Amino acid sequence: SAIHIKQYGTCEIAVPGNTKSAQSKRGKEIADTFSWNPHKTSRLNPQTSWLYMASFPILCDCVGKSLAALVANINCQISANLSSGALYEIKRELLWVLYDQGCIDDFPFALAELGECEENCSSDRGFKWVHAEVLGGINVLMNERLFLDAIMVARKKYGDSQVYPYCYAGHYHKDAGRESVPQEYRLVEALRLYSHAARVMSRYPFEPSDSMQLVKTSTKLADLIGDDILAIPGDRNGKKSKKRKPRQWQEKNNSIAAATWLLSFYDYLLLWEENSGDMLKGGDQPLSCTGRQFVEILNPGHKKA
Repeated sequence: SAIHIKQYGTCEIAVPGNTKSAQSKRGKEIADTFSWNPHKTSRLNPQTSWLYMASFPILCDCVGKSLAALVANINCQISANLSSGALYEIKRELLWVLYDQGCIDDFPFALAELGECEENCSSDRGFKWVHAEVLGGINVLMNERLFLDAIMVARKKYGDSQVYPYCYAGHYHKDAGRESVPQEYRLVEALRLYSHAARVMSRYPFEPSDSMQLVKTSTKLADLIGDDILAIPGDRNGKKSKKRKPRQWQEKNNSIAAATWLLSFYDYLLLWEENSGDMLKGGDQPLSCTGRQFVEILNPGHKKA
C-alpha cells in the first residue's frame, strides 16, 4: 500500500519484488513509476494502480501517523509456523497508544493490524464489549470493532479501494467459526468479506508490476476457503489427521448463504480476469477467459481440481 508523506514525496511501503526494476520504483513520484514505455502498453496511472490505491493514498501528515505506519508494519513472525508473543505485545501496546492519540482513526491498515494483535495476543481492552454502529448498535468485542472500523474508514475516506481490511475481518470470522458449531454463521460472514475483497480486486486492471501481490492474495484466500471453511480435519484412529474432509453444515440457511457468497467470490475473480484480458495478453489480441489466471483451482492440474 502506498503512503504519502507530504514534505518528502512518495514513500512506498511495499513494492513487491527484489529485482532492480522493483527496487528502483521505491520512493519515486507516481508519474515516474508509471512512465511511458515505448515497448509496452499500459493502462496504469494513479487512478487505476493498486499500489497507489486508486489515487486514495494514506496521508502521513503528522508524526503520529508516520509512526503508526512503521509500527503497523512490524512483522512478528519468527518462522512460517512461529510468532513472537513478546513482539506482538509490544506492537499491540504501541498501537493502542497511537489509537488513544487519534493517530490511526483514519488509517485502515493500522486499525486492522491492532485487531490482529488483539487476536493473537489478547488484552483486557480487546475483550471489552462495545457498540458497533455499523451493525445497528449491537455490542461486539472491541477486537471485532477494530476490523469493522477499518472497513468503514476504507469505504468512506479512501474510495473503497483497499482489499486488506476485508481480508483481516474475514480471517477473524473464519478462525472464530471453523472449530465451533454454534459459531458456524461466522464462516458465512468470512465468505461474505472475502467476496468483498475480490470485488475490490476486480476494479483494478492487472499488470504484474502492480498487481502480482493481489494475485497471491486471491490464491491465498481461495486456499483458506477450501481448507478452513469448506473442509474440516479428518479423523484417524480418533485423532485429527492432516487429511481434510468436506464440512457438513449444521444449519441449512448457513449452507445456502455460504454457497451464495462462495459463488460471488469466484465470480469477482473471473470478472477481474475478464476485465484484464488485454493486459494479460500483452496486446490487442483477445483473451479466452478460462478463469485460470486468477482462479488457479480451475487449472486441470491443480491439487484440488
